[in-house]
Amino acid sequence: MNNLVYAIESIDGLLVVLATGVFNTHEFFALWDALAMKSAETGIARAVIDIRGVFPPHSEFDRFSVGAYAAQLFGHRAKIALLSPAEHENGLIENAAVNRGGILCVFGNSEEAHAWLAEEDGPGFPSP
Repeated sequence: MNNLVYAIESIDGLLVVLATGVFNTHEFFALWDALAMKSAETGIARAVIDIRGVFPPHSEFDRFSVGAYAAQLFGHRAKIALLSPAEHENGLIENAAVNRGGILCVFGNSEEAHAWLAEEDGPGFPSP
């Protein structure tokens, strides 16, 4: 497998990221950075990131780092759904992000992710 490869598109008011390849913390940070830039350019504050085609992180520290970086970069300014196979998910990415002020949730299927992204949020957060 190759390194992490991703594409970001704006579709129906969402930023949609499709990622494939082998997980690498620094490349995932670059994905977050590119998503933040695209969000700033488009004004879209909701995103779904499909990592179901990514070979999972090797360590718990990698998972923690990815979630913490997302919270640092986006805080409450974006609502992000992460699509991941259930067998690869242990909650650490989501917990690291949420415990640091991020709005991120991990899902196993896109229907649940899109339904969550479509939900109204509290004051100050952009509507879908």
